[in-house]
Amino acid sequence: GAFAQAHHGGQEQGVGGSEPIGVQRRHGAFGHGAPARGDPKRRAPAPEPEPERGPPFTPVRNKISGPPLADLPVDDVLRGRAPFWVTPDRGAVTERPVATLPAERLRPADALLLPAMVRLREGTARPGLVLWPGHTRSDDAPPPATVLTWGDDPRGWIALDTPAIRAQGWSRRDVFPLRVALRAPPPAAPGQRAALPEYWIDPAGFEELSAECRRLLAVVW
Repeated sequence: GAFAQAHHGGQEQGVGGSEPIGVQRRHGAFGHGAPARGDPKRRAPAPEPEPERGPPFTPVRNKISGPPLADLPVDDVLRGRAPFWVTPDRGAVTERPVATLPAERLRPADALLLPAMVRLREGTARPGLVLWPGHTRSDDAPPPATVLTWGDDPRGWIALDTPAIRAQGWSRRDVFPLRVALRAPPPAAPGQRAALPEYWIDPAGFEELSAECRRLLAVVW
């Protein structure tokens, strides 16, 4: 009876205006008035801004693997085995690897090797290549094209610069002015590239000089 009376009194006390005992313990005893869960005063911290990202990386040159230019057969040039070859734009010219790629896969900094025939000033028709580099800097002049030919001694591809000319026992007067006949127009390659002289694009001249070179046997490869 005493427990029931006390319990009844406690309930009436709660009804009389104060909170029930259980509520008093939950809120009063443990900090009445604390913000409830979901209270707008309790906000989640703002997310940190994502770091700025630069433009996506786009390769400007192909990775070329293959035999070095020194091993490119002369017959591949004379017989038109490829419309052009691709080579890196750095390193010693005859040590650079060469490969064939379709024109749509060319990149701005790829250097191209265009098949050609040349006639030196002294009259000999020789197999040739035109090294046609490119780059991506529109504010700089594009690098010039370089003419290569097949040398006699030492035998092999050489760039027609003064040291290589002297190594062959020639003089610059033996070489220049030089006739160049490309086998075909160059491809529409991307990048900044030097304009090749229009008269270099001479398929008929290529065939003429190629036939002469094979017939006279003045150049051995």
